[in-house]
Amino acid sequence: MAEMPRIDSGEHYLVRLTQVWPDALDREASDPLAAAMQNLLAAWHRRDDAGLVLGQLEVVLSRGDANLLNWLQAGDGAACVDFEYAGFSNRAFDAADHIEHISARDIPDEVWVKLLPEFGVSNANRKQFAASQRTCALRWLAVLWKQRDRRPDEFARQHERVNMLFGPSSPYR
Repeated sequence: MAEMPRIDSGEHYLVRLTQVWPDALDREASDPLAAAMQNLLAAWHRRDDAGLVLGQLEVVLSRGDANLLNWLQAGDGAACVDFEYAGFSNRAFDAADHIEHISARDIPDEVWVKLLPEFGVSNANRKQFAASQRTCALRWLAVLWKQRDRRPDEFARQHERVNMLFGPSSPYR
């Protein structure tokens, strides 16, 4: 696995955000929200989050699937199951992917902020974590964009989440 990147790696998310989603937004340019989505992508590009996501720091084994349903809790402990997407990644991207997975939306940010050291987020990789976090959140916004008519509440919640992560009120700064 040391030579195999995890499925849905940072690089994969970047392809989705630089090629797939912009094309979809162009096709739906008449949608009232398309311009807002394009503005978020432009803000993401201005920050050079893609460059930070690609900057490999410490490479680690990743389970690859951040869905919280893949964790079993027993007593005071927890165990991860479902390693079908496993491969290498880095701590900053894995932490961001875990926190920004849509299955994690009901866990308050205060809890996640306290867990950052346990995820391996430190001053040394904080910028990469923040860029990865915005990237993962945008990726979920793109997923929900395609389903915005069927899942309007989830789309609206994710849109608010992305705006918060791009704004000065992010608790992860």
